[in-house]
Amino acid sequence: MAAFLVVVLNWVGQDYFAPQAVGLVLAVAAVALAIAGRGRRVAASWCALPVFGCLVLTHQLTPFWVLLAVWALVLLRMARAWVGAAMTVLLAGYLVAHLDAVASYGLFSGLDVIANARTNIGPVVTWQQEMVSAFTRATALGLWAAAAAAALWAWRTRRPWMSATVVGAGPMALLLAQGYGGEALLRVFLYSLAAAPCSSRRCSCGCCRAAGWWRPRPR
Repeated sequence: MAAFLVVVLNWVGQDYFAPQAVGLVLAVAAVALAIAGRGRRVAASWCALPVFGCLVLTHQLTPFWVLLAVWALVLLRMARAWVGAAMTVLLAGYLVAHLDAVASYGLFSGLDVIANARTNIGPVVTWQQEMVSAFTRATALGLWAAAAAAALWAWRTRRPWMSATVVGAGPMALLLAQGYGGEALLRVFLYSLAAAPCSSRRCSCGCCRAAGWWRPRPR
């Protein structure tokens, strides 16, 4: 169901064969491996590093979101600290080696969240554009509201909720640093899709179970 929601709700249009699409898959894999390696499965933590290295070479913005998410997971003791440190070294090394190219685009555009959230989309001139714009806003707000409700429900029922919440809400921190050429808000929604549908699925399944509409099949 989570995969279905990702496909249906993805109006950003970054699911074609492009660096962003490949980077999103690598990002989800890197975060999942970092979380999986917190216990005795240390090999998963080691596997997260080459995946993250490939991500650094693939896309400009996505590695910063993954790094924020991993360090948040480290603070919550849901990932190993050395994984976050190694990822920082990989990203910083690549950034320093290509600093002249990055500086021409700007690395930090200020802490103005409102300015960084502005898009580069032109003015709306037709009612069809207005309808599509309203639909995309409703989709984004609906997804985030459902994810927040799912996190609250999981917390109240003492179910795991921190990892999905951190990964799903973490992209919003990107608005504190970069406007990404007017596409930062689009990327925030795209990255939220990596975890928010998982929370929404958990909440919907829990609600259906509580209402008696669905029962898990016994193993």
